[in-house]
Amino acid sequence: MIEEKNDLATALEAGDLQQVRQLLNEGANIHYSRDGGYDALIDAMFGRNIARDGHLIALVKLLIERGAALNGMSRYGETAIGVASRQGRFDVVRLLLDAGADGDYLSWTPIMYAIAFGSVDDVKRCLHDEVDAQFWWDAASRTPWLLSLQLGDITKAELLYENRKDADKSLFQSVINDKGRMLSWLISKGFDVNVADEYGHTPLMAACDNDAIECVKALLAAGVDVNKTGEYGDCAIKHVNDRRILCLLIDAGANSAEMEQEMRQLLLTGNVDDTLEIDNICYESGKHRRFGDKNPQSMKFPFWDAMIYSGAYASTARQKFHDTNISEKEEVYTSGNLSRYRNISGEEPVWSFRRFGQSLTHLPSGGFVTMGGEYEDWYDEDFCIYNDVIVFDGNGSFTIYGYPPTIFSPTDFHSATLVGDYIYIIGNLGYPEVREFSETPVYRLHCESFKIEKVKTKGENPGWIFKHNAHLNGDVISISAGEILKNNQSKSRKNHHIFLLNLRTMRWERKVMQP
Repeated sequence: MIEEKNDLATALEAGDLQQVRQLLNEGANIHYSRDGGYDALIDAMFGRNIARDGHLIALVKLLIERGAALNGMSRYGETAIGVASRQGRFDVVRLLLDAGADGDYLSWTPIMYAIAFGSVDDVKRCLHDEVDAQFWWDAASRTPWLLSLQLGDITKAELLYENRKDADKSLFQSVINDKGRMLSWLISKGFDVNVADEYGHTPLMAACDNDAIECVKALLAAGVDVNKTGEYGDCAIKHVNDRRILCLLIDAGANSAEMEQEMRQLLLTGNVDDTLEIDNICYESGKHRRFGDKNPQSMKFPFWDAMIYSGAYASTARQKFHDTNISEKEEVYTSGNLSRYRNISGEEPVWSFRRFGQSLTHLPSGGFVTMGGEYEDWYDEDFCIYNDVIVFDGNGSFTIYGYPPTIFSPTDFHSATLVGDYIYIIGNLGYPEVREFSETPVYRLHCESFKIEKVKTKGENPGWIFKHNAHLNGDVISISAGEILKNNQSKSRKNHHIFLLNLRTMRWERKVMQP
């Protein structure tokens, strides 16, 4: 009987062993087949990262004991044993085979069985007996070489190394199940840590996708390019789901402005609920951006605190308090039923922490510092570029500091590099009226007093650069990539040079052309 998704299917995809057992005890139908041909055992392989699921074996054992079908296949050719194999859960593969699942779904040769379940001697015998043993692909498109990498057995992989096939996939295969030692061994063999697949994805992106923290550490230790982009402009930090990995990437120089807003919110506040809990009095008294009068000035507005904690859009706050009428605005964009307006009334925009081009710096104490950033774009009624500094303690609490714009100009798409007790803030897109095209703005923020000072530099600077990468090497900050505005041009040009700022002399040097 074909069914829609039921409570048992939902519990199986969640990997909720206790709930599955309770539902079965209450009479749930373990023999269901729902839309798409999915049955209980197949559903148990989806809905989460089963490579990290510590309860999967117990869950599969329960389903086997209760008589679940072992060899069901979805409309898309998915089987429980096939998915377990692809995800590197060879313990589950073994369990299913022992229970009577059909091994033909794996398309394994004897050497593949030896790699997954046998000894080193078994692998040696297969290499001796099987003709072209290493050039067979299984149902998961793996050769014996790639299978050994996903398994993480270096001794077996060494036997297959000389006649390896699909070498360009090697690093990717080792990160699926976070085989850090295997990855380090491959790197020692000369495999390129910055290799990209046909979509421009790198092993670091794959490691982030799979929450493979040991592999991330190995790649960072090998000098991987943390800001390399894929075919669609994504970089590794956009693939992060794990707070620990996010901190590792930021510390290694990843461009924090590229991280997803939801991940930023979880990292800084621990909150993913965007409900705005504030009353109208707090909204009216704190809804606008204010500059500090001191360097720094602690800014204490309950509305700002609520906006940080919720990560709400300015428009959400306006709608909540029915503050949607701006006295003077002009329509700048219309598409179907969507219209965009620019605020020309002179009224300050509603304050928001949900920003683009905001830097994030990880402090040795475990806290974080964010700076500036812009809300939406110039056509939005609440467009604003900020100059605040917000210090998070790493446990959800924070302090907001404001500054006079004459001390610290509203800044977005800059870089922020921690050097000892200071964070060096380089570059800016900013408002058009503050751009000085022969200058690269450089500030430094003291990490205890949070006082900001502008730093004078000399030498051949990048100009008005933004959206760039910054890396610290000794006493030198290296600036690469990004975009540069020149001579009041409305369109920026790509930066193809590397610029070095010597922090001892504060002198810029243009280095080499990037290929």
